[in-house]
Amino acid sequence: MAITFKKLVSTTQRYLYDASVPSYSLLSANWPPAAAAAVGDALVFFTTFGTGGQFSGMQFDITTPVSATQFEGVWEYIRRTGPSATLETDHEWVPLSNVVDNTVGFTVGGVQDVTWDCPEDWDNYVNPRGQATWYAFYVRFRITAIAGVTVTGAVASHQNLSHAIYFDSSENMESIFQASEANGWGVVSKGGGGQYAFNCSLYADVGGILTSKNEQVLFKNGFGIRLWQPYQVFGELNAQGYPVNGSSFIFEENNSDYSSTFLIGDNSDVFDTKIRFVPKTGVIQEQGGWGMGIVADNKGDYVYLLTGSGSPGGGKVQIYEAAVAKG
Repeated sequence: MAITFKKLVSTTQRYLYDASVPSYSLLSANWPPAAAAAVGDALVFFTTFGTGGQFSGMQFDITTPVSATQFEGVWEYIRRTGPSATLETDHEWVPLSNVVDNTVGFTVGGVQDVTWDCPEDWDNYVNPRGQATWYAFYVRFRITAIAGVTVTGAVASHQNLSHAIYFDSSENMESIFQASEANGWGVVSKGGGGQYAFNCSLYADVGGILTSKNEQVLFKNGFGIRLWQPYQVFGELNAQGYPVNGSSFIFEENNSDYSSTFLIGDNSDVFDTKIRFVPKTGVIQEQGGWGMGIVADNKGDYVYLLTGSGSPGGGKVQIYEAAVAKG
């Protein structure tokens, strides 16, 4: 039973960007970081909607390090600058901040980490490869200098460091806040009257059950809740059968659409719960179902939904008065 932060999530998503074409090609297993590379080419990685969301680092198993007289690069993330999610002219790559690269540009062998700060304007509604992978957060290692390569290197595997708190036991907002304080994570803050603010996502592992009543919870910068385990408890029914004592959740979107999520497992009780995405649109989803954030009106007031993706009493999630703000 534990509450942890920054879990490693396995992924096979890795591409070589050829700046001369430009084009993206999938890298095979044991991929060489310096093969057929030139200045401007890049190693591209991303995490999809269902595999961890925003990530604040990666771990590489480098079986053969690169050997060269010069092999340097910069770690970057992507953000959209125009209406198109696929045109290169409508997005830009920006250097990540506070990067610690223990691979030293893939020139150091063994299991090594690269870490950075999650950007506040990281855009996930982009598709630079022009293929059907949406709602993904992209990073890349762009080559800035290369010369005298004698060994192109080999990377056996890599994992993303998910910027989220995970729990596998019965918890509440207070216990999660206390875990963040005790471990020095600094990603959950507390105000008066049951107010909590998260600068990370919150995920339930197997056995994780979250109870929330009469709380106001803020998720910043596109982070969200992913509780795809059964029997979550939000609010309750009073003696007369009316939903009461629910919590309010506000999700501050970053530079993107649909980056924040409120995802919840089957057989959960979600009563008198208000959910708001500001200022854009997010996703409300019950395990096995799907629901998008919707536009309320010109003022951005709440819209109340009597039920979510499962019918009350039908053995799935019961969502009463789920409120979604305008996009």
